[in-house]
Amino acid sequence: MKTLVACACLLLAGVGSAQGRGPSKAEVRNAERELADLYFRRDMAASLASARARDVRGRHPLDDFTEFALPVATETRIKALLASAARKKGDEARSSLTEAQALLKAASAREREIAAYWNQSPAIFWRERWKIFADANGLSAEPPAPQLVEAERAMLAQLQSGDFVGAASQSAPIVDRELQAAIVKASVELAKSKDPATLNIIPNATPCKEVSTHAGPEARITRSGSPGDFYPPSSIRREQEGDTVLRAFVDATGCPTGVSIVVSSGYPELDRAAVQLYEATTFAAGTENGVAVAGDVTFKVTFRLQKH
Repeated sequence: MKTLVACACLLLAGVGSAQGRGPSKAEVRNAERELADLYFRRDMAASLASARARDVRGRHPLDDFTEFALPVATETRIKALLASAARKKGDEARSSLTEAQALLKAASAREREIAAYWNQSPAIFWRERWKIFADANGLSAEPPAPQLVEAERAMLAQLQSGDFVGAASQSAPIVDRELQAAIVKASVELAKSKDPATLNIIPNATPCKEVSTHAGPEARITRSGSPGDFYPPSSIRREQEGDTVLRAFVDATGCPTGVSIVVSSGYPELDRAAVQLYEATTFAAGTENGVAVAGDVTFKVTFRLQKH
């Protein structure tokens, strides 16, 4: 009799162990918290979508999140799996939770890639930056730089396939090299072609502090301040960068009498800051045959944010 009881117990134990151990309530809650965190990030993407312009594709952060990170079908599947993991027992519950965790991990990884693209890729708004510069200087909205458009096309191809890491990497040269080169080239051409008679001369706001001459025939700068000292805090907050080309008019004593904005940065705040830097700059008049002569000096003021 004792032997039969022992055998029956062993058989029952074997039946229980064959089913396996299901997930704990804590494991299910952790997965639910991961889904809630994704919802929070989706809300953040939605707030960005309402606060900022579209990128070069005409898309907002929320568009990428809902297509590539947490599509409706994936969200529905995760919710169903978590409900199954909480309701069922044993291997079936464990299998549901394992699949949900894998989907959550993939969605979170994709969300981080998308966020990195939107937060760190300077090329997202390069067309907007060119348009601001072009509008301020009477240029075409389409940049005359085939290499810039080609670099953008390569980035767009990566975005189309959902490769946000590659797109972020591809975007850096667009702004750091191609866009800047296009703006510099356009600025040089504008400075050369500008009719002096069309320039608006801004008179000095402060009296001339120093006067001097030098042996060369052209007026020149003798001392200039740093653009960083004049960088408007509001421009820094908006992450505005640009180059303003100025032409200073210097009389025969070496005293500047006024300045003109030959090429605008596109941002009025930066242009005003460039004029303030001019006010803190000293000049020397040129001389011809030993006689001091009036002249002008064309120079560029560059405002760039520190890269971290």
